[in-house]
Amino acid sequence: MNIDSVSINQFDLFLFDLDGTLVNTEELHYQAYRNAFESFCLEIPHSSFTFNEYCRYAHFDDVSMKEFVGKQTVLPYEKIYSKKKEEFLRLLDGNLQFIEGAEALLKYLIQKNIKTAIVTHSDSDILGKILSKIPLLTNITYMITRNDYTNRKPNPECYIKALNHFQDCKNPIGFEDSYKGYISLVRSNVTSVFIGEESYYFFNKIKPQNHFRNFNTIKWESIKSTIENYTNFVDVCLDRYMKSIQLCREKFTIIIKHIISLIKNYQGNIYLTGIGKNALICRKSVSTWQCLGISCHFLNIPDLFHGEFGILKEDDIIIYISNSGNTDELLKC
Repeated sequence: MNIDSVSINQFDLFLFDLDGTLVNTEELHYQAYRNAFESFCLEIPHSSFTFNEYCRYAHFDDVSMKEFVGKQTVLPYEKIYSKKKEEFLRLLDGNLQFIEGAEALLKYLIQKNIKTAIVTHSDSDILGKILSKIPLLTNITYMITRNDYTNRKPNPECYIKALNHFQDCKNPIGFEDSYKGYISLVRSNVTSVFIGEESYYFFNKIKPQNHFRNFNTIKWESIKSTIENYTNFVDVCLDRYMKSIQLCREKFTIIIKHIISLIKNYQGNIYLTGIGKNALICRKSVSTWQCLGISCHFLNIPDLFHGEFGILKEDDIIIYISNSGNTDELLKC
C-alpha cells in the first residue's frame, strides 16, 4: 500500500465499517444465510439469491431481508436469523482476512496515534469473534456495535455517536462498502469513501464521490474532503452575497440620485408609504428626513379609506416603497 502521509494526515479521525470494509466477511454472511435456508429445507434457487441479490436486501435497510425471507417461508425471521448467526460464527473459524490494504493502513494509523473507530452493524458477539481471529483490530481506539445504538444504518445515529466521542476531531473520514452504510456516513457530514466494485448492486444509486476498489488503490490526494466541499460552498455563498451587495449598491445609487434631485429643492409635502415591513422602513426614513429639514410624512394606506385622502394636495409627492416592486400591492390594499 502506498502511504501518502501528507494526504492521510489531513484527517484526524478514521471511521471504519467492519464487514466487507476492513475484513472479508460479507461473502460469509451470504453463505451463512444459504446454510440457514438449507438447514430448514428451504429450496431457494441460486439464481434467486445470488450474492448480488443478498446485497440488494441486506444492504438496503433493516427490513428488506426480513421481507425476502418472509416470502420464502412461514417460519419467523428471528428463527432463520438465529441459525444464520450460528452458521456465520462457525464460518469465521475459516480463512478470515483483511480487505486488501486495510492491514497496512491500520498499522500506519496505530503507529502515528491517529484516532480510529469501528462502527459496525454486527453485534458484540460477532465483533468479539472477529477480534479474536485478527488481534490487530483490538488496537482500534473506539468500537461501536449494533448493541450500542437504537436506529440502524442508514440512520446516521451510530456515526454521530462516534463523532460525539471524538469531539476534538475536526476532519473525520469514513469507509463503507454497503449502500446503507455509505448513506449513514454521508448523513453524518463525514468525508465518505466507498470501498468496493462498480458491479455492486447499489453502486449507481450511491454514485460515490470517493470510490476505490480496496485500500491499496486509494489515491489519498484525490479524495474530496467534506471540509473542502464546505469551504467551496461558503466561498460560493459569499461570492453571491458580495455580488448581490454590489448590485444593490448600483441600484441604490441610481434611485438615490433621482430622489435627491426630486426632493432637494421641493417646497411641497412628500409622503412615504408601504405595506408591512416596508411601512416600518418608511416611518424610520420619515424620521430621518424630517431631521434634515425635509417636509416629509408617513402615509398609512388603510387610513386613506377613512378620510385621509383629503390631506393630499395636487402637487404632493407620494413615494411608495415595495420589496417586490409590485405596485399591485398598493392597488389591492
